[in-house]
Amino acid sequence: MPRLATRTRWGTRLALALLVSGTIFVGSVTRAAATSTGGGVLAGTGTEIGSPCLPSCTSPFTGSVTLSLTGVGMGVLNGLPAPYAAQWVGGLNNFSYQSTILETCAQPNGTPPLVASATGTFTLMGGTLTYPGATLSSATLSGALAWNREGTVVTMFLTNLTITSALGTMSLTSSIAGVGAAGFAYTSLPPGCGTPPVNQGYALAGVTLQAA
Repeated sequence: MPRLATRTRWGTRLALALLVSGTIFVGSVTRAAATSTGGGVLAGTGTEIGSPCLPSCTSPFTGSVTLSLTGVGMGVLNGLPAPYAAQWVGGLNNFSYQSTILETCAQPNGTPPLVASATGTFTLMGGTLTYPGATLSSATLSGALAWNREGTVVTMFLTNLTITSALGTMSLTSSIAGVGAAGFAYTSLPPGCGTPPVNQGYALAGVTLQAA
């Protein structure tokens, strides 16, 4: 999983990542060179099930993502390269993930853990996928998810992306990266070290996503 040492390194990394061209393909057909562009915003809430003192816990999360992607893909109808556009308009619980969070435990004075990371899988539902001559609703974007946290700063990585629609499944070799400078906040504080495990809530807000 990508690791972030400092906020400065993340800013440089994201700027460079946005210059990288991706390749989009479907199934085992020949790849077509493409550049994926677009972005959006993520917000929502999750629950850490268990104590950070374990030091890991599971985390179901639901939220809202507004996202648009454009590029060139191999059309599943005729096997030829074709431009596509996909858009998800943020709605109630259109985004969800299941992950495992690793973090240190809260300090005896109640200070929340300052560093954490998570890995899991995600689903973004309710999108619209457009090809020349075809517009399909109910497109779903899914893949692997990872995020790192330092204090309130969250950096997020969405990889192994696939768009599923009535046309089939289109795999994207590009990825999506995001950052929220004040993107993380506990809605209920975690327990201190040595205290019984309890569930605690958290919120992600204002995480800006960009195709990379």
